[in-house]
Amino acid sequence: MHGFQEAREEKTEGSKAFGKGNIMRKPYIAIIALTLLLCGNVYGKTEQEITFRSIPWGTSCAIVESQYFAFDFMHVTGDWTTVCSCNEVMYNNQFRGTRFDNNDINISASSFSYDIDEITVAGYALESINMYYAYTVSPDGHIQKSTDTSALYGAEYIFEPQDLYGMSGDIKEKLTSLYGEPDDMEEEKESLTGYLEIYTIWYGANNTKVVLATTEDLKPNGTFRLGNGLRIVYLWEEGDNLLQKASDAISNELKEAESTNYGNSNTDGL
Repeated sequence: MHGFQEAREEKTEGSKAFGKGNIMRKPYIAIIALTLLLCGNVYGKTEQEITFRSIPWGTSCAIVESQYFAFDFMHVTGDWTTVCSCNEVMYNNQFRGTRFDNNDINISASSFSYDIDEITVAGYALESINMYYAYTVSPDGHIQKSTDTSALYGAEYIFEPQDLYGMSGDIKEKLTSLYGEPDDMEEEKESLTGYLEIYTIWYGANNTKVVLATTEDLKPNGTFRLGNGLRIVYLWEEGDNLLQKASDAISNELKEAESTNYGNSNTDGL
């Protein structure tokens, strides 16, 4: 108590020495508070950008597959395919995340299981590698549907763990050694399906992140069960903006084509 009183007296003397020191500090406190408020949603406790296998985000599908991998990927494209927003990739759920007005604005690429037998990640064998690309838009506003004009915004490793807790704990430690302590964690328990989903998240610079996603089957003895699963997901959040621009470009092209019928005096079928 005596030490605390001395500290208070020392602080009081310091305030007297500065005269209006307490008042002068208020603007600085306000500025700091405002800065914290504005920066509250800024990504990243780590200053480094998080990438997938050191591949720069925005790299085209053609370059990724020709320069970074020694095997082919199966591409899924077209009007009938699901557009995977960043959250849909993270949660592995097509009902999560941003919805777009148009399809055929992206490429989903998956490895063939026999091609990745020689690849290990953190010492573990892989079940699959999935890559996600958005089509880009030309300077004149038209969508460019080509592997050469696509941009990487997401990727994931998929594993089939024999010991979910053992593997996830080990990979979490290894990710922590690279990016520091996790920035966030989400847990979702599906009472109907009987699955427990846990997402451990590390944020990086430039709106990047890596997510350790585990799925625990709480009803392992039931029929048609998927079992336990583990994924490591890498995302560049700019992907949603790229997808939106591609979707908007298609909408504009459709509107432009529709407008050619304006005032053409065509009354067929009327």
